[in-house]
Amino acid sequence: MALPGTPRVTTAPALTAAEAAAVRALALAAASYDGIGPLNDDALFALQPVSGRPSRPVTHFLARGADGELAGYAQLDLSHTSQLVVAPDHRRQGV
Repeated sequence: MALPGTPRVTTAPALTAAEAAAVRALALAAASYDGIGPLNDDALFALQPVSGRPSRPVTHFLARGADGELAGYAQLDLSHTSQLVVAPDHRRQGV
């Protein structure tokens, strides 16, 4: 059972087009706030599936606030890296 205000985290081997667009928007908001992009090129490339399958072996983690808004995103690339970004207005809130 999640604590009140705790983001709900889901995982997926591939994102829907809407989820990928939301992650890109989150990354742009974080880049605007921080002055540097939070995701590298490989992570951005892995957002879209190729021919209905993930482009590489990754796991996507989507953290949504109580309002359903995307509060954070993490990507675990099973071959070599992980990436993480939290929406500026959700930082320091347990995401």
